[in-house]
Amino acid sequence: NAADTLLCRTGYVIGFDCEKRSALWVAYEVTPAIHNSANVARSNDFRADRELPENCRKELTDFSGTYDRGHLVSSASLDANHKMNSDTFLLSNMSPQLPNFNRTIWTALEKRERKWSNLRGKVYVFAGPIFNGEKKHGRIRIPSHFYKIIIDPAKGESISFLLPHRPLYSDHLKSYRTSIDIIEAISGVDFLTHLEDDLEDALEERVSG
Repeated sequence: NAADTLLCRTGYVIGFDCEKRSALWVAYEVTPAIHNSANVARSNDFRADRELPENCRKELTDFSGTYDRGHLVSSASLDANHKMNSDTFLLSNMSPQLPNFNRTIWTALEKRERKWSNLRGKVYVFAGPIFNGEKKHGRIRIPSHFYKIIIDPAKGESISFLLPHRPLYSDHLKSYRTSIDIIEAISGVDFLTHLEDDLEDALEERVSG
């Protein structure tokens, strides 16, 4: 895929594209132990990612005005310790999101990944933006869509969503289920290369209920 930089953080990994100043994908594991309500408080220490060169990274000023700093890796899903939660507030993990997207359907989907991990024990999550068009806010490009893939490794099951970046609500989620194959075709990312071909094909072609 087009990611030219791999960023390893506490609890997650980012495939980052310097030209877009954006993650193309993030990957992380969610378990009940690492999103327990008794864990650390939300850190809120939003900051630039100094591991990236200045010409690649976002700054706090890039999000002024219209857009929220939307987490790709949910902070509430990774709060086992302060370092883990703090790492989710690096701007390399942020994408510009409309408030009535970030605080509605995207938040609802983040809550579901935690709910499903409580029910299933462990899930793997991939998420990221899609750039279909050249819309910009200052120096940063605005995604046209966002995707999220949630995989239950124990049962070999998955569910995937491709959401247009516009005002949407949690009740709309079921309308945006899709297959991993479609997300791969649109994003250019091959997500499940580590799996045996038969399992990969079965997971990627299915639109889960």
